[in-house]
Amino acid sequence: MRVRFISERVKAIPEELLQYSIETSVLTPNNEYVVFALCTMCGEPWYLLCDDYYRADSIDSFPRYYPAMLFDVVDATHSKYWVEYQRIDEYVDTKPEVTNYSFPEFAQDPYFYGELLEACDENCSKVFNRYKLLMETEAWNDYPTATLGQKLKIAALPDEGLHEIHTHCTANREEVEASSRCACFYCQEVFRATEVKDYIVEPSMDYRETALCPRCGVDTILGDAAGIPFYKELIEKLHRHYFG
Repeated sequence: MRVRFISERVKAIPEELLQYSIETSVLTPNNEYVVFALCTMCGEPWYLLCDDYYRADSIDSFPRYYPAMLFDVVDATHSKYWVEYQRIDEYVDTKPEVTNYSFPEFAQDPYFYGELLEACDENCSKVFNRYKLLMETEAWNDYPTATLGQKLKIAALPDEGLHEIHTHCTANREEVEASSRCACFYCQEVFRATEVKDYIVEPSMDYRETALCPRCGVDTILGDAAGIPFYKELIEKLHRHYFG
C-alpha cells in the first residue's frame, strides 16, 4: 500500500488529534510512502510510515503513525505480508474493538510498537526492518507494463541508446533528488527516491555526486526525473549489457 503526503492538510488536523505527536516536518510534500500498518485510533484510520530520515542502522530511527487524512491513496493494495487482527481502540470512551492490519509479529504483540520506540528490544528492530524491506520491494517494484510496440523499441535499442541512458547514473544527485522514484539496473529494484542516502564524489566531473543504490550499494541508479521509463524490459537490458 502506498500513499502520497498532502502537506496542505496539516492545518486541518482536528484539535483532538493534536495532543499526539504528529511530526510532519520529516515528510516531503507530494512524496509517496509505503504503509507498514493500518490502524484505527481515536476512531480515525492511521498509517504507520517511515519518514525521510529513517535509517535501519540507527537506534534513534523508528516508524511513526500519521492520520490517514493527511494522505491520498496511490495504491490501496494490502501487503501480502499483512494479517487482519482485532484491537481495542483505547482512545475512544466506549473502547470499541476495531480491525487493524500489519505483519504477524506486530499484530500478535500489543507492545511491539512501544518496544520499537524505546529501542529496548533489538529483535523488534530486526523484525521490523526485515518486513520494511519486503514491503518496500513489494510496493515499489511495480514496473509499468510496456506495450508490444514499446517492447519492440527496447529490443531494438542500440548500444548508443544504452550509453545515453547510462550517463544518467553518474553525477546524478540533483536528478535523483528531483525524482519520485528510482530504479537500479544492477539489482533491478525500484524504490522511492528519498531512500537514497549515500553518494560518492566524482572529482573528474566538477566534484558532482553520484547516487548509490540503497539496496545493493552500486552506482547504477536512474531517477524518473530523467524521463526514462522504468519498463522491466529496459532495466533488464541495461543489466545484461553492463553486467552480462
